[in-house]
Amino acid sequence: DWKTGRATSKNISLQLSCYAMYAQDKWGVKPENIRLVEYNLLSDQKAEFIITEDEIKNTTSYIKGSVADMRSLLRDVDNNVPKDEKIFKKIEDERIRDRCNFKKVCHL
Repeated sequence: DWKTGRATSKNISLQLSCYAMYAQDKWGVKPENIRLVEYNLLSDQKAEFIITEDEIKNTTSYIKGSVADMRSLLRDVDNNVPKDEKIFKKIEDERIRDRCNFKKVCHL
């Protein structure tokens, strides 16, 4: 994974773990045979990680939880129809709102 700005991670990131899951699923590679490398272009540093089956299970659980959270906001999951917008709490903190990429859909 190529990084351009932030420092190299000390732990396996969610992103790297997803790459390992893909290799395991697509090519049948066992976790102990997967070499994860994060390279920071800015600092010219490389970090290598070894993934474990437990880390893959944790990532799988995290993804399933995230999907469940997103689905809980839908009135009709099959057709991807959201619940009424009144249930979605608007952010009052201007510092957060100023960085939002979805201002066009908000009625501030």
